Amino acid sequence: MNRHTALGAAFVVAVLAASALVAAQFEGALDRFVPVTVLANRAGLLMDTGAEVKVLGVTVGTVRTVTPTADGAELGVGLDPALVDKVPADVTANVVPLTIFGAKYIELVRPAGPASPIKAGAVIASSRVAVEINETFEHLLGQLNAIEPSRFNLALTAVADALRGNGDKLGLLAADLDGYLAQLNSSLPALGDDLAKAPSVLDTYAAVVPDAIRIGDNLGVTSDTLAAGQLAGFLLSLTKFGNQGADFLGGVDQPLTEALRISRPTADLLAGYATMFPCLFRGLDLNRELLSRNQDSGLHVDITVGPGAQPYRYPQDLPQIHPGTGPSCHGMAGPR
Repeated sequence: MNRHTALGAAFVVAVLAASALVAAQFEGALDRFVPVTVLANRAGLLMDTGAEVKVLGVTVGTVRTVTPTADGAELGVGLDPALVDKVPADVTANVVPLTIFGAKYIELVRPAGPASPIKAGAVIASSRVAVEINETFEHLLGQLNAIEPSRFNLALTAVADALRGNGDKLGLLAADLDGYLAQLNSSLPALGDDLAKAPSVLDTYAAVVPDAIRIGDNLGVTSDTLAAGQLAGFLLSLTKFGNQGADFLGGVDQPLTEALRISRPTADLLAGYATMFPCLFRGLDLNRELLSRNQDSGLHVDITVGPGAQPYRYPQDLPQIHPGTGPSCHGMAGPR
């Protein structure tokens, strides 16, 4: 083997080695990772190697192998060594898609409490695999196969007949519904605020329920006590009082009515001169003050003898009330 042949062979070996390294790098064979296994009842469509593995939306690894098994699928996962401390040992896995037609990824669900980090070789159970569009079509096809074509045709015909000619009404209904939803939308903040305050109100009601129950129990005891005889005795006494009052009023109703009728003119007269009563009491109080000012006790009276008055003559000397007269204080001030 000459020198040129040796150089050519070395060049070919170098190219093959470089190609192998590039292929290994592309396949991720040279990447450092922490291997774990996810068991699923099925892998689903569009689950392939390279799919992301996420925790709380953060990518922590990739799917490296997808192996079908008798019970479903076994997914080999490689976790990033720098992020493996963020993955608890007792996580569960959900196989979910980004969209209904999109590729799937593995979502690791953290437990509620703290846990130690996951170790290499751990096995994670899958709790849920998202429903795929092919399953939906499969279920729909099963439902359609269960329906008799003639009855389905009749149902569609009935719906078509009901909708025929009612397009304007349906459009008006949609417009009205949109208006109602627009009005309801403006009330959603207030509704949200009410719902936020509802727990405290319900807590208050829950706190007063024992007191309300205790009050009800006390009222029950009180009712039993009254029903035992005290209330009956009170009502009997009240009935007797009412009967006696009715007998009394029945006996004096006619005399009382007559007395009120006779006293009415006098009461009307007193009511007409009621404005003079303050003047009368003021005059009496003034006389008391004048009498109390005298140093000598007693009442001083001056008596003068004069000619006798004319004898009383009837009816000439009867009192006369001239028009325009009425209650008057005759210059005396009213009450101060």
